[in-house]
Amino acid sequence: MYYRSRNAGSECVSVQLLKSLCSPIIIYSVKVLHLNKSTLASLDNVIDRAVFRIFGCNMTGDIKYIRNMFGLLLVSDTAVCRLRGFLRKYYNCFSWASVIMHATGAFL
Repeated sequence: MYYRSRNAGSECVSVQLLKSLCSPIIIYSVKVLHLNKSTLASLDNVIDRAVFRIFGCNMTGDIKYIRNMFGLLLVSDTAVCRLRGFLRKYYNCFSWASVIMHATGAFL
């Protein structure tokens, strides 16, 4: 993927390919497996390395800025957003869900 996107001549095309092809695979792994903080950090490092290769910058601040500008969220943030969305749907689907969510301390 990286080789072909470099031939496109635009970093924006490379980032779009990263978002559309690679990010769903990484997010799927978060949904399927119970990951700890170090594994989530490793997955974030994969995206950071891709940004580094696309833009050629190695400063942490620059990589964070580029990720922010292109909407490449941290894997842990994406997982939390998806969990909150699931809990909202769950809460609205069942009348008794509020009891379980309050008892377990789940957040919306």
